[in-house]
This record gives sequence, C-alpha cells and structure tokens, in this order.
Amino acid sequence: MTHDLLIRNGTVVDGSGEPAFQADVAVTAGKIVGVGKSLGAAKHTINAEGRVVAPGFIDHHTHFDPQAVWDPYCGSWVHNGHTTVIVGQCGQVIAPVRPGDGEWYLEFFSDAEQIPLPVLKAGVYMLMFTELVVVAFVSMSIESITVPSDL
Repeated sequence: MTHDLLIRNGTVVDGSGEPAFQADVAVTAGKIVGVGKSLGAAKHTINAEGRVVAPGFIDHHTHFDPQAVWDPYCGSWVHNGHTTVIVGQCGQVIAPVRPGDGEWYLEFFSDAEQIPLPVLKAGVYMLMFTELVVVAFVSMSIESITVPSDL
C-alpha cells in the first residue's frame, strides 16, 4: 500500500504518558494508519529527524469561553500543539446563561481573566452578529454543569 504521507525518523510523543520513542508515522486519507518502522512507501515523505511528532493535544481545563469569540486560534495553545480545548467545566461560561445573568458573567470574566470589559463585550457582540470560525476545536464540558433543583 502506498500511503499519502510518511513522516520518518521522528520522536513520537503520543500523549499517553509513556516515554517518547523513535518511529515513522504513516497517513492515508487524512488518518494515521501506522506507527512504527518499515511502514512502506508514500506519495510524500517528511524527514522528522530531531523533531517531535505528536497528535493534537487536548487541554481539558481552559477559560477560552470568551477568548475564542475574537481569537479563533485560542492564543498560543494551537502553537503549542493543542487542537482541542474544553470550556465550561468550572461553571465559568459566557453562554448559555439565564436571562438577566449575562452582565454579571461578563463582569466576572473581565475581572477573573483580566480582559477589559469593553473588549469582552465587543467580542460577545461580534459573536451575536457574525459567523464565528474557530480554528481550534472548542468543546464544552457538560457533565460538570450543575442544574439548580428549583428550575
């Protein structure tokens, strides 16, 4: 089988917590189909000797709720290898909120994250009236949201 891409001689860090290891990585149709040595031929080959080869990492505790509105790359996270960030797991979210609570959450985020309130409001306003394109995958953790019993 001829792969679309073969990344050779890289130091693989797979996010499992195991030590890094030397290996080749084969990619076919956009999916990793092999990790090891002697993986066959490829249409394109990258020599990753002296470089780390890693999947996109997931940051499971961020406060990107407001920042993703105006920074679709989520700051330096993408540059550091993160492709997915999880928001909302600590109850600090800008949406969804109960009617009347929006201003309180905006003020809270402004103080907690040191984002000037006018900048935060402008970002939320932009979200309401424009199509949002987020480059990093942002997922909301819903298992930790507590729903009051009086609702």
